[in-house]
Amino acid sequence: MEFNREILQQLNQIGIALSKERRLPVLLEKILESAKELTEADGGTIYSVVEGKELHFEVVISDSLCLHLTETPFPNLPLSNDNLMVAYAVNHKKTLNIKDAYEEEGFDFSGTRAIDEKSGYRTKAVLTVPMMDHEGEVIAVLQLINPKNTPHFSEEAVELAKSLASQAGVALNNQLLIENLRTLFESLIRVIAEAIDEKSPSTGNHGKRVPTIAKLLAEAVGEFTSEQLYELEIAALLHDCGKITTPVHIIEKKKKLEGLCDRIELIEARGRGLISGDDLEFLRRCNEMKEPITEEAVERIKRIGALEWKEGKPLLTQDEQENLLIPKGNLTEKERKIIENHVLMTYRMLSQLPFPKELSKVPEIAASHHERMDGKGYPRGLMGDEMSSRARILAIADVFESLSAPDRPYRKPAPLSEVFKMMQEMVDEGHLDPNLFDVFLKKKAYLPYATRYLMPEQLDVD
Repeated sequence: MEFNREILQQLNQIGIALSKERRLPVLLEKILESAKELTEADGGTIYSVVEGKELHFEVVISDSLCLHLTETPFPNLPLSNDNLMVAYAVNHKKTLNIKDAYEEEGFDFSGTRAIDEKSGYRTKAVLTVPMMDHEGEVIAVLQLINPKNTPHFSEEAVELAKSLASQAGVALNNQLLIENLRTLFESLIRVIAEAIDEKSPSTGNHGKRVPTIAKLLAEAVGEFTSEQLYELEIAALLHDCGKITTPVHIIEKKKKLEGLCDRIELIEARGRGLISGDDLEFLRRCNEMKEPITEEAVERIKRIGALEWKEGKPLLTQDEQENLLIPKGNLTEKERKIIENHVLMTYRMLSQLPFPKELSKVPEIAASHHERMDGKGYPRGLMGDEMSSRARILAIADVFESLSAPDRPYRKPAPLSEVFKMMQEMVDEGHLDPNLFDVFLKKKAYLPYATRYLMPEQLDVD
């Protein structure tokens, strides 16, 4: 059947509109509305095929009943029941044009009758058209009910519905492919984030929690689009991916002499009968960062370390002595550089990925979470506005999660009041963005996260 020029133009315009739509629920509505308009139907339904087993009600519209549902209360229909017209259309890939549902034999319309009795409606003519993907598999079903100006759907209406269903199937298939790729993409990213957390058990679920905090703060700021929020979430999930290249014994180092093992035990074995119990206890306190490294402590470590152990060898190796002399924390300068290098590796790794345009800022955001407002951060030493606002948000989220985490084995969970005091000091020192931190506190952007993830005793701030 040939369509007139006006109809062809209308179909073309509908096809263009459908191909541009990226929101799946809106796309389904547009398909149904367009089909109703073309065939002059009073109502209709779109069903999606779920895992090749069921049909799910996506959109239901009825002009006579003033009904427009995108979240339907109806249960899924089994595809195994060929007595259902929509199931038959899917299973046999056939278009069905029923003139009167109540009089049609071979199909079960009991459910339709029950709904009609409750609503006072009379379902008569029913047109059911399967929509197929690029492989010829049915992915959805378009069903139209009761043409307004004719007793049943004409041959022209059937051909129009089939033509539209063909275009709609392409648009729907494209969107489903995009959705599936996006789901796969996000799943892979979450697997990577989980793998990083598994590699660093002492940091708990840091990689999975930072995105939640970052998104809450970004939403509180209120200047970002949904696409920008999504880009921030992806960057937050990947912000520590460079840690894959960092040796575990450095990431998990808790004591100064800790490597593949805690070397204090080796020193004790070497020093048996050579050093006093007081000296050994002193070394243990230094190892556990319980002894301040004063000038006197430095001299004492050097004196102990110089004692001859075996064949003229000193009791402490150069590396052991260097570790014990660390003035603050438990990392040597070399180890600190290795740790800091994870951010550079994050940037290098992410920069090699072909992110789509809407995610092009992911490498920059992810790799800037250790930059500081005063330019003393790493790896690039960026100053203030040289960092994007989302990178500064991620920096705050990263610090907040680290300081407030309830599951760190090396320290007790800090209450929120103490966390905010430490973060305010970081603001005053030029580390964190003062304006964003102000929003974080005043709008209580932290609260949904804190009530969900922190311990009750930590919640000493509303």
